[in-house]
Amino acid sequence: AATAPERSSLALIDIDPVPGTVFIYDDGRVERFLRRDGEELIWATRRGREYNRASNPALPILSWDIGSRSGRRDVFGDADAIWPPQGGARARFRVLTEVTDRNESRRYSQAWSCEVADPRSVAVPAGEFLSYEINCERFSVNSMSLLEKRAWWWAEDLGHFVQRRFQNLRDGEVSEIQLCGALPELRASEARIEAILDAC
Repeated sequence: AATAPERSSLALIDIDPVPGTVFIYDDGRVERFLRRDGEELIWATRRGREYNRASNPALPILSWDIGSRSGRRDVFGDADAIWPPQGGARARFRVLTEVTDRNESRRYSQAWSCEVADPRSVAVPAGEFLSYEINCERFSVNSMSLLEKRAWWWAEDLGHFVQRRFQNLRDGEVSEIQLCGALPELRASEARIEAILDAC
C-alpha cells in the first residue's frame, strides 16, 4: 500500500501560494491568498470577505462569516494521508459542518474517500501545469450510498488548483472550472483581473 509523506509545517509552507497572489477562474471566481494562520490558509473574495481553508483542496472551506450566516467545519479521520500530495496516496475522513443563521444552528456530517493520481501535464486557459489529480467520493453517512464525485488538479508550481470538477450523482449535474490566470499582488489591479476574465 502507498504511504503518505510525513506532514510538517515546513512542507506545507513550502507549497503554499505566494501571499497576495490572485487566482482567476473561468466562472468569474476571483480568490486572493492572504496568509497562513497555523494549519489554515486565509483567503479573500474579490469583495474582500475572508474565509479559512486547509492547504488540501479536497477539504471544504473551514470557516466563514457572511452577514447573519456563519459556519465552521471540523475534519475527522486521515485526510492528512493525501497531503502533501503523492501519487497513490489514499484517505478516508468525515467532515462535520455547523451552520448558524440568525441564531439558529444546524449540523450535518459527510463521509469522504479520496485518492491521489501521479502528476501529469494539464492544459487550462492559464497555461500548462504539472498537476496532481485528487479524486474524491462523498457518501451518505447513513446508507453509505455514493452521492457525489469531486476532482481537483493541483499544481505545485502555483500552490493551488488549476481545474476543479464536481459531479452530483443524484441529479447528474456537473460543474467544472478552470484557471484563467494568476497575478502577483503588485500586478493584481482590477483592470488586469477584468482583462483576464474578458479574454478567458
